[in-house]
Order: sequence, then C-alpha cells, then structure tokens
Amino acid sequence: MQGDGPTLPNLPTDVSGATRESGGAPAWPVANRHNQSPSARYVNPTVLGFSLGANVALLIGLLGLLLLARAGIFSPARPSPTLSASAPALSSPTPASSTTPTSGWLQVLPASVHLGCDNGQQTQFVVLENTGPEQVQWQANFSGSGSADQAGVEVSPNQGTLDAGTSMPIQLHNRTHGADSQGTISFDPDTPDAGPSPSLTYTAAGCGD
Repeated sequence: MQGDGPTLPNLPTDVSGATRESGGAPAWPVANRHNQSPSARYVNPTVLGFSLGANVALLIGLLGLLLLARAGIFSPARPSPTLSASAPALSSPTPASSTTPTSGWLQVLPASVHLGCDNGQQTQFVVLENTGPEQVQWQANFSGSGSADQAGVEVSPNQGTLDAGTSMPIQLHNRTHGADSQGTISFDPDTPDAGPSPSLTYTAAGCGD
C-alpha cells in the first residue's frame, strides 16, 4: 500500500552524491572572470596614436583656413558685370570736325618783297593761290599804314575770286615819295571756312617827288 506523500524523481547517483557531499544545493558551472577575452579591455597604441595625429592635423588645417580667410586670400570674387544682350552697344564719341583749317586755303608767295625806285624793283609780282576745296573771294588790305595811297604801294588787283586749286599773279607797284615805308598786306577770304588770311610784308624805298 502506497503512502499519500509526493513521489520524488529518481536522481542520478552522481548528482545525489554531489548533493550529499556538499550538503547543499548542486554546484552549477560559473563563468570565470579571468577567462574573458583580453581584446575587450586592450587598445592598440598604434591605432590610438594614428587617431590622435589625424585629429591634430585636422585642427591645424582648420586654423590655417581661418587665418587665410581673415587675410582676405579666400575672399569671394565679385562677379564681373556682363552686358545684357538687349543693351545697345556703346560707341565711342566721334570728335567734331572743325570747319576752320589750321592753315588757310589762300597762300601767297613770296611772303616778303622789297620795292625800289628803278624799273627792275619798282614793280614786282607775287602769286596768290587757293589750295582749298572750294571757290574763295578775297580782298587785299593794308595793316599799319591805312590805304594803298597812304602806304605808297599799289596792289593790282586788290580783290577777286579764286577757284579751288587755281592761282593768279598780284602786281605790287612802288609809288612811295619821300621817306621809305614798310607794312603788311593781308589777303582776306570772305568765308571763315578758308581759315586765316595769308600776309605779305614789304619795304618800299622813297623815290622822291
């Protein structure tokens, strides 16, 4: 006849023996802390030095860029202005041409004469030429001595017209009485486009009464 208490399982002999020998709970395998992998705590000095050197180089590079930026080397370039395709092209101003030439169209040669009293020097000729592109009307005028009668020199003709590129002879006759005389004869054009007037200087000897 079986009892009313619970039935215990049949334990192995070695386990029960271990239980009996220790007099307590069975001994389970416990991990030994000395058996852990050394790689979990050990850091390679080479890797640590390389990492530290890279950080130092990066810091030096950042400081160098900051100094160069403050010096203006890396200042942003300003974009050059570009002409719009629709903007009209600017043309350089053309200087206004002067209608008055630096040298006159009328030229007289020679520019100086000496009038005497004999037949060889009392009457002489000069040439008045129009070197301009247009016809010019002109008139002879005395400066410093008044009219031809007062100057003692007769100019013939004393006015006229010259076509472009033509010339004509002008006669000078000495009619001076008494003392010698001198003066200037200018051949004045009627248009300012012809430029300054050419002039002829003369000296006339007194031929008596």
